[in-house]
Amino acid sequence: MNAAQGAGPVTEGTAVQLKDGRILIFDIYFGHLRGKLYQGKRWVSPDGLKTISGPEAIHAVVQGLRERGSPNDRGDIVWRANMRRSMWVASNGDLMATAYGQFETDVTPIEYSQVAGTGQPRSYLLRSSDEGLTWAYAGDIAVPPNEQEGFVEPVVVQLKHGIRAGRLICQMRSGRENPIYQTESDDEGKTWTKPHPLRWTYSRFGRHRAIVGVDPDLIEMSDGTLVMSYGHKPDYQDHGNFLAFSLDQGATWICETRLDWSITQGYTGVREVSPGTLFVVYSNTGEVQVSNYRNATFDIVGRTVVVTRARR
Repeated sequence: MNAAQGAGPVTEGTAVQLKDGRILIFDIYFGHLRGKLYQGKRWVSPDGLKTISGPEAIHAVVQGLRERGSPNDRGDIVWRANMRRSMWVASNGDLMATAYGQFETDVTPIEYSQVAGTGQPRSYLLRSSDEGLTWAYAGDIAVPPNEQEGFVEPVVVQLKHGIRAGRLICQMRSGRENPIYQTESDDEGKTWTKPHPLRWTYSRFGRHRAIVGVDPDLIEMSDGTLVMSYGHKPDYQDHGNFLAFSLDQGATWICETRLDWSITQGYTGVREVSPGTLFVVYSNTGEVQVSNYRNATFDIVGRTVVVTRARR
């Protein structure tokens, strides 16, 4: 990095490694230029992140996105498209990425928004045939109305193991107090199942609780186990950051695991760093008054979690 690169790729964007080893890194935000045209940033590393060049301007055309701006989760209008969390290489070599925003036809209000015109956003796909220099809308993943916020903050994993290898699983935030939703695609994102709220089995008698949270992260471990991470916003009044697991390729979820009890911003990340060992990142604070949430000082916590399967 050098001074001309500014702060570098440090936001909630995404990255992908190409077959030749190059790593492409993308900013989350595409600022509005004109009409349906948006401009973002791309960085490139040819050597495993030892050196990074950029940023360079990239562009996206998103037909249907609300030109007058889209709301964030507080209802503030922002003139941009959000490409976030997940990117992968399709079978034909194109890059696919998850995105979300309010389209012109999305008119159901966000429950707690005080800003007129802030309809619930949807999650959708972007496609690039030139290594991320230009992007175009490639279809919807999930469309509102739904819960408090619609379908936002999507994350996608493509399964590599088991009988459903190749399946795409997408999880999405639906609100500060609502369940995380999940949908699946077996045709590389052309069509998706009806989104359904997630729950986890907490009882040997088969009883369930909703998996509530924001900004899910989702990975497949080397043994095929799926892991999701998420956190609770203060509105839910059950503070903390969590993991949950699936042993059947996302069909059911078990073992919700609380990582901490503190007030949190709710944003997490999880990766498998060696077989059976996870590294989880999340935020917490010593602040105990929810009313001070916006002014609290948060620490970023990184911890390892060793996962073992119970013997039956």
